[in-house]
Amino acid sequence: MWLGAGLMTTTLSNQDFADAYALAGIGGLMDESFKGYGNAAYGFGKFVQLVLVFSTVALIIPSTYSAALSMQNVGMWAVKVPRFVWATLAFIVFTVAAIAGREHFATVLSNFLNCLAYWVSPWGTIVLLEHWVFRRTRGYNLDLWYSQKGLPYGIAAFASWSCAVVLAIMSMSQVWYVGPIAIAAGGEPYGMDIGWCCVINPPFFLSLG
Repeated sequence: MWLGAGLMTTTLSNQDFADAYALAGIGGLMDESFKGYGNAAYGFGKFVQLVLVFSTVALIIPSTYSAALSMQNVGMWAVKVPRFVWATLAFIVFTVAAIAGREHFATVLSNFLNCLAYWVSPWGTIVLLEHWVFRRTRGYNLDLWYSQKGLPYGIAAFASWSCAVVLAIMSMSQVWYVGPIAIAAGGEPYGMDIGWCCVINPPFFLSLG
């Protein structure tokens, strides 16, 4: 992260670095930092970038395995499908998406994830309230972990999460959408992103009810 911050500062005072970033993003900055020191240094820079590419692949592997585990949580029918099949399907999906959107996919994905991240706060609030308030004395029936019939439907959790999502949309300030509450808080045109503060309220107050 420090290296990334340092590289980005070069775009403010060096036009070559600014052009490299505009052309190829952070990869362009890394490539530019090895130029001007001879062929040996530039060749070493290419090797460093290759190692970074392989490190990215290594970081994707746990996510692919996690996707397979998550798919098996969908239902008993998904458990019957071998885990390597789900992992292979996940690999195919994100590889096709990466190739098809290589020119603009990173920007679209970044904007999408910024919007998607609002679910974390209400979800975390619901889980913590369930653990600290409702399960504090009665605990969990661990024998039911593999039985869908013995588990609750989760209507209260879904209702509180849905209210939080609606409030988050109205309070978000993102590239794709600025909500009316965000505009009221910060003014036109960008408003103020207060979605993170608002989304924890519905689960909390619904739990008190």
